[in-house]
Amino acid sequence: MGKRLGTYIQQLRKQRGGSIRQVGHRVGLIPSYLSHIEAGRREASISVLYRLVQHLEGDFTRALRLLATDAGVPEEALHGESCRPEHHSPATSANRAATP
Repeated sequence: MGKRLGTYIQQLRKQRGGSIRQVGHRVGLIPSYLSHIEAGRREASISVLYRLVQHLEGDFTRALRLLATDAGVPEEALHGESCRPEHHSPATSANRAATP
């Protein structure tokens, strides 16, 4: 699930010297949920991720990239490249034009 992100969150927490219980309490998470996020067994919502990274004084952009990478988003999509296919068949284009 979120192994890279979980490792990053755990590193931030340990750098700040907080226990799972302390950090969980401060950001409104049950300690076992935070433990599962760190272990990569649960995914954090973006709002939970933001609260965690903000509290731990981490890099939210980095955390989002790790979340996306863990979710299987291609690396090129993380660098602003288009996710749309390069070529469309004439039938697909005609169907798209005919749709109101």
